[in-house]
Amino acid sequence: MKSLTRLVRRTKEPLVRFPRTRVIAMTWGIPEDFGGLTSVLLRRSAMIADLGGRDVPILTFDASLDVEHTTRQLIARGELRPGVQLRNCWSEIAGMGDRELKAFAGSAGPLPAHGPTDTGADVRSEDAQRRIWVGTDGKKRLVEHLRPDGTVSVRDERKCREGRGLVILDHEGAPIGRWNRVRDLYFAWIDHVVGDASAVILSDSKYVGSFLHHYRRPKVRTVQVFHNPHLTPKAVSTEGPFTESRASIIFEHEKFDGLAFLTKRQADDFTAAFPRRGRTFVVPNSREIPATLPDVEEPREPSRGIMLARLSGQKRIDHTVRALAELQRETPHVRAHVDVFGSGPSEKKIMTMIEAEGAGDRIALRGYDPTASTQLASASFLVLSSKYEGLPLVLVEAMAAGCIPVAYDVRYGPGDVIAHGVDGLVVPAGDVRALAAAIRRIATMDEADRREMRRAAQRTARRFDDLTVTRQWADVCGALTGPRAPLLASGSGAMATRAEFLDDQAGDLLLSGNVLGAWPLGTEEVRLRIASSDGT
Repeated sequence: MKSLTRLVRRTKEPLVRFPRTRVIAMTWGIPEDFGGLTSVLLRRSAMIADLGGRDVPILTFDASLDVEHTTRQLIARGELRPGVQLRNCWSEIAGMGDRELKAFAGSAGPLPAHGPTDTGADVRSEDAQRRIWVGTDGKKRLVEHLRPDGTVSVRDERKCREGRGLVILDHEGAPIGRWNRVRDLYFAWIDHVVGDASAVILSDSKYVGSFLHHYRRPKVRTVQVFHNPHLTPKAVSTEGPFTESRASIIFEHEKFDGLAFLTKRQADDFTAAFPRRGRTFVVPNSREIPATLPDVEEPREPSRGIMLARLSGQKRIDHTVRALAELQRETPHVRAHVDVFGSGPSEKKIMTMIEAEGAGDRIALRGYDPTASTQLASASFLVLSSKYEGLPLVLVEAMAAGCIPVAYDVRYGPGDVIAHGVDGLVVPAGDVRALAAAIRRIATMDEADRREMRRAAQRTARRFDDLTVTRQWADVCGALTGPRAPLLASGSGAMATRAEFLDDQAGDLLLSGNVLGAWPLGTEEVRLRIASSDGT
C-alpha cells in the first residue's frame, strides 16, 4: 500500500517544483506532548512531500525515541503524512547487519588496544533501547545501546582512558570501530542516509544546530531555522544580549549555508549584528487555509475571548488574568471573558492568581483539548500575551477563523503579522493596562467595524497558506544548489588590555593589547569575537 501511494505521488504533477536535490528534515526528537516547533516541522515536511512530490526523511538523534510507536501515533493523528518518514540514528544502527555495520564504521577511528574500562558503576536505568550505568556521584559512566534481541550495538563509555569512546559492536559483541565524539557518530549516520546524493538539510532544533554547524560535505547544504528570538527579552538593541541557549548557533552562523527566520524583522536584526557571507532567508510558518473560511457575518458574542497556550512562564497567562481583573474593577459593564485551552507547569499558580484577583467570572482554565482550535470560529478575539514568540501558528489560525488577535508586540511575530487597528490590535509588550484597553475596545466597538476587522484578518491569513510557504521553501533549496559561500578563515588569538570608545555616537572601539599570532595586515575583512575575563 505504501509503495502504491508513493507511485501515485510521483506520477502526479507537483504543484511546487523543487530542485533536483533531497530535502531532509532534522530535529533532536519527537516528544510525547510536542508543541509548536515539532508541529511546524511535521507540517512543512508533509507539504514538501504532498505539494512538492518529494520524500522527506525526518532524522532524529534522541536515543529514547521509540520510532515504531511514535510513527503509529503520528499517523493516527494525521501528523505523519505519506512521503514523510521518521528515522532515528540509534534504532537504525541497532537494525544493521554485520556487513552494513562494517561499512558504516568506515569513518571510525582505530580501536583501543585494551578492553572496556571498569566503570565502577551500577545499572540505574534500563529499557528496550538502553542500559545506563551510573557512578556513585550520580553521573553516567556507561550507556549501552541495545538491539531488539538485547545485544549491544553501541557502547558509549563516558569515562575511559582516552576520554569518551563510542564503540560499535557486531552481533557477536566484537568491536568494529570507535568514535571519540558523539557528533562524529551522528555525522557518519547522516552520511549513511544521504549517500552520494545532493541534499539540503533543514535543522529545526537548536541543540542539533549546536553540532550540525561542524558538518560540511561538498554536496550537502545545511540550513538552521530560528523558531524563537535570538535576542533576550531585555535586549534594547540588535547587539544583544543574545539567548544563551542559541549561542553556539549564533556565533557559528557562518558555518551554516543558510539561516531561515520566520519574520523579516528578526532576519534584519540578526544581520545587523552579524553581517553574513552565507544566505539568509525569511520563510514564515504555514497553515492550511480553507478555500471557504468561517462567515464573519455569523453572530458572535463580542466579549468572548480565547487563548490557546501552554500554561508556562513564556505565555504570561498571568498578564491576561490581571488585564481581565482590571476590566472587572474599572468597567464592570464590559463582560469580557476568556477561555484558556492548554496545560502546563504553571497551572496551579495561575489558578491561585485567578482566585486572588477575583477574576473567576472572567477567565476559565479549560485544560488541554486537541480540538480547541475549532473554538476560534465562534470566539470574538484571541489573546497573545507571551514574553517572546517566533511566529505563532495560533495567530494565523485565529485570523483565518475571523477571530481578532489582541497581542503584545514582542520579538517576533505579532507585529510582523498584525496591522494594528486593521486586522487586529498590537499593544506594547508587558503593558497590562494597554492589554485590558485593547480587549475592551474589541468588546465595545461597533459591530460593523468589528466585522470589517474580521474580514481583514482573514485576508491577512491567506499570506500564510501551505502552497505559498512551500513555494518559498522550494526557492530556499534552489538558492542553495549553487556554489557555497567561502568560510571565514580562523585567525589567531589576542589579549586586550584596554578598551576605549573613540566616538560614542559612531560606536568606534579601540582595543589595545598583544596579538598571539599572525594577524592580517592588508585590506582583508577581519571579524573579532570578544569575551570578557570571566568567559562571557
